[in-house]
Amino acid sequence: MRARCGGARSIRVRAVLLPALAGALALGVAAPALSAAGGWVVPVTLERAALRAVEEVARVVGTVRSKEAPMVAAEVPGRVVQVAVEVGDAVEAGQLLAALDDRDARLARDQARADIRRLKALLKAQELQVRRYRDMLRKEFIPRSLLDEAVAQRDALREELAAARTALATAELRLTKVRVKAPVAGRVEARLVAEGDYVQVGTPLFRLTTARWLRVELPFPETLAARIRPGLPVRLRSPAAPDQPVQAALSEVRAGIDPASLALLAYVELENPGRWRPGASVVAEVVLASRPQAVVVPEAAVVLRPRGPVVYQVEGGRAVERPVVTGVHQDGLVEIRQGLEAGAEVVVDGAAFLTEGALVRPVPPPPRGGLPPEEVAEPAAEGPSP
Repeated sequence: MRARCGGARSIRVRAVLLPALAGALALGVAAPALSAAGGWVVPVTLERAALRAVEEVARVVGTVRSKEAPMVAAEVPGRVVQVAVEVGDAVEAGQLLAALDDRDARLARDQARADIRRLKALLKAQELQVRRYRDMLRKEFIPRSLLDEAVAQRDALREELAAARTALATAELRLTKVRVKAPVAGRVEARLVAEGDYVQVGTPLFRLTTARWLRVELPFPETLAARIRPGLPVRLRSPAAPDQPVQAALSEVRAGIDPASLALLAYVELENPGRWRPGASVVAEVVLASRPQAVVVPEAAVVLRPRGPVVYQVEGGRAVERPVVTGVHQDGLVEIRQGLEAGAEVVVDGAAFLTEGALVRPVPPPPRGGLPPEEVAEPAAEGPSP
């Protein structure tokens, strides 16, 4: 019966020690050793909790859009006789995009010019008539009513001449609008018309995008709606130009959740740093909070137990478990929000194999890149021979 119990105890000890032995060797520290009292001593490395600036960051992938994306539409009706650009072409402000049939506009202009010439001739003759009537009235050769009628006809001709000049200006303006030009410098994103199409006033012809000023759209999960606000600092990086990161701030946050994506949309407006292009993706890191004096420990020092995360300290050669509240994970470190003060020593290598009260033996931390020299699994003190 004793032999059977001793065998079961041996199996249980091996079951506990084998994972610890494998983990210790993987971490580059000495393996657990049997103490003089018969307990197992776990070699561990210690490190002090430090103060460091940490940032609470939300990372999302957004889209670069053009801040100015004008839709170029027809300003006069007519048939398209020329399309001068294609999708993807770069255009300058004032460059010809398309041309409409200008025959109607030319006829209207010529008609207005002819009316002006006719009315000028009539007005000249009427002014002479008014002068003659005035001379005759002074000599009392005609009644006053004849002069008044001549003056009224002269004034009417003047108004008709003004209307004809307005018609000429309108015809000339219309003649300029049959040539559709780019309102801004940019790139043709869409061509919505072809030669031979008849267009009305307001018919969309082209959509342009400009790359000088950009508007980055960032979708955040609705769980962050209470924390996202204009002015938060944001770091942007586009795969289209990875060597041109941008530091900016949120310019605008939508009031509601987008019903299509169920995301909170925020926007950053910025000048193009160089090679960013509308339509490209962008990786954004928004700094939700910054704590310049946060207590941090290495990630290996924090062990997740059923009741929550803990760290281990060493007191009198034994492990003491300290429950902690963690925060930000950053650069291999974990922020400790509660449960540990700066400068306190915690177990790093070997922490995952400890329990409350376990025997420990601090050892120097292993050098980078391999196992520590002369660290082998040996007992802390030689026990009695069996």
